[in-house]
Amino acid sequence: MATVIAERHAQDQYMTPPWVVELALDHIPLLDTGRPFLEPCAGTGNFVSALRRRYPDRGIEAVDIDAQFLPGLKQWTPVAHMADFCEWARDYRKTFTNPKIGPDVIVTNPPFSLAREILDAAFLVARPDTQIVMLLRLGFLESRKRRGWWQEHPLDHLYVLSQRPSFTGGGTDATAYGYFVWRAGSAKGVTVL
Repeated sequence: MATVIAERHAQDQYMTPPWVVELALDHIPLLDTGRPFLEPCAGTGNFVSALRRRYPDRGIEAVDIDAQFLPGLKQWTPVAHMADFCEWARDYRKTFTNPKIGPDVIVTNPPFSLAREILDAAFLVARPDTQIVMLLRLGFLESRKRRGWWQEHPLDHLYVLSQRPSFTGGGTDATAYGYFVWRAGSAKGVTVL
């Protein structure tokens, strides 16, 4: 019996289903000091549009590597950039060295193949109290390569999805997902041994 392997989407572009976005916004208390939200892998804008509907007066900044998404993103926020977020984050940090400048919340569903790099870039952009919310496979908790990283970046909270989402519009995969939440100074911890 032959194994069928699904073809991967370009740049791991698997859009977050709207119900998964709403689930996060319904259950994760987001930091609110009036500073903007940042969506580093905005894609078609499911997080950006949901945030705009819930927080109509808040600033939202969106970044995506694919120019095709910019017109749609600009419907929800005037601050949308076509850029590789990792490079954008390095430039951002050089420009804004004041720790009081930066987003309240960084929220995204990063390409899993680049999740660690996207997270490192998010920590680079984050202020000392910025909240980082990432939709990731629970398997991100595993691997010896990430053990040291986890020691440096302990989680504040992990929200596990009880229903597996479909990122292709078809069936679900055999992978469990959750929202991983970090916030400096408030780690409650998940210990990775």
